Amino acid sequence: MIYQFLLNNYNNNNNNNNNNNNNVVVVVVVVVVVVVVVVVVVVVVVIIIIIIIIIIIIIIIIIIIIIIIIVINYINIKKTTDCLNTTVISLMQWVCVSVFFKRTPHLQPLPDITARTTMNREDPWCNSMALLSRDLLVVVDWYNHTVKLIDVGQPMALHTLRVNTMPTSVCSLPETRAAVTLPHEKSILIIDCHNTLSVLNTIPAHGMCWDISYCNTHLIVLYNNPCKVKILHLGGGVVRHNELQISTNILINHLSVMTDGNVTSIFVSDNDKSRILRLDEDLREQQVYPLPDGVEPECVLAVGEGQLLMWCPGGRLWQLDTTMGRFTLLGEGLGITGSMAFCHERQVLYCGFWLENRYAIS
Repeated sequence: MIYQFLLNNYNNNNNNNNNNNNNVVVVVVVVVVVVVVVVVVVVVVVIIIIIIIIIIIIIIIIIIIIIIIIVINYINIKKTTDCLNTTVISLMQWVCVSVFFKRTPHLQPLPDITARTTMNREDPWCNSMALLSRDLLVVVDWYNHTVKLIDVGQPMALHTLRVNTMPTSVCSLPETRAAVTLPHEKSILIIDCHNTLSVLNTIPAHGMCWDISYCNTHLIVLYNNPCKVKILHLGGGVVRHNELQISTNILINHLSVMTDGNVTSIFVSDNDKSRILRLDEDLREQQVYPLPDGVEPECVLAVGEGQLLMWCPGGRLWQLDTTMGRFTLLGEGLGITGSMAFCHERQVLYCGFWLENRYAIS
């Protein structure tokens, strides 16, 4: 009996130990599962937080890019508007000259001013013009060998002066005077334009003087064969000259002078090399503007504030912002012109045309 009791007691103890061991295993398993679940949850939460942060960063970057684009577009639009306001949109009294004229928001036609006179032997060709005052234009007529004084408020020329050979270019001088180039005579005429037209003086040009402008008491003259620019005294003496490495086939109205403040720039169009040259008062090359495809200026005109107008084949009017080197097409299908003059006071662009029997200043 005693042995049987001890044996039973030993078996009971073994059973209790087994039960305890099983309980420990269960607890360990539960703890491990809980820890794994917690770790997984933490990892998932961290990943979600990282993804949210990345999305927020991407949204912020997109917003910054959109703001930058809006600011850049606003600046460009403002600059473009300013440029157009100073040069083109302000030319709201521009003139239609052809049935092929394509209206644009920047150009508005005015009545023509006829360039015909009783002294004409041929149809007029106004190959150059200059503004003497807000009301007076002086025009050279290549075909008829004449210089004409025109009141822009009148339908026809006021006075006409016949010269010996074909005049090519004209510029205005102080005291209601003008300078006219006669390349075949290698001379420059100084003409009094007060009330009538009369020759005051003839200056030897010492070469084929095709184009002319005036700045700071001096004449700036463009020569052909070889192409060079000279600065002359009004008495004819050469102040300085520079032989340009450009095309020898320079046409009329490929020279224009711009003065902004104390800075004077001389612009020369060189179509053969598809560029515009900017020279300083010492005739040193300052900048080169490559011309876009299809831009071949037949006439250039500086209108101030860094803006240069260019009339091109197909009746296309281009604007060059010389401060930014940017070209803008202002109009097309406007007709064929050989000359331009701009009146800042009236905000009018005058052009000489000869297409379709409209031999007029527009």
